[in-house]
Amino acid sequence: MNFNVVVFSGRLVADPEIKELGGTTLGKARLINNRVYYKGKGEDREKCEEVTAVDIVAWGSTAKALSYMAKGDICGVEGRIKVEKWESDGNKRSRTVIDVTGIQFGPKKGEGVKSSDPKKEEPEQNDGPTEELGEEDVPF
Repeated sequence: MNFNVVVFSGRLVADPEIKELGGTTLGKARLINNRVYYKGKGEDREKCEEVTAVDIVAWGSTAKALSYMAKGDICGVEGRIKVEKWESDGNKRSRTVIDVTGIQFGPKKGEGVKSSDPKKEEPEQNDGPTEELGEEDVPF
């Protein structure tokens, strides 16, 4: 059983790098996404942002699909985590990438993606039910 499955979405940092290698296509790119969350409660609530960048590698028809994308485009990928290892100038090197098995195109810039406006009021955080639940309200 294979448990090495990852799904990641984000924007392309740069145009994908596409190469033809011995009859097959190789595509490489970097995706970046951000997660906004809040620390604390009430007036002490602080907005925080966490940014994650991931390198992706695609082969064959999946790499060809990647060639239709450009810097700033949104996409989602499915694949597996892979550690690439090599030696450079006598030093052992490695990096973790997503070996892509599927790709989903997102909307292009200006096609339904709304940018966040910091001046807009943030929605209230839902911390669960506000009323007490009795034993008869719990389904298990």
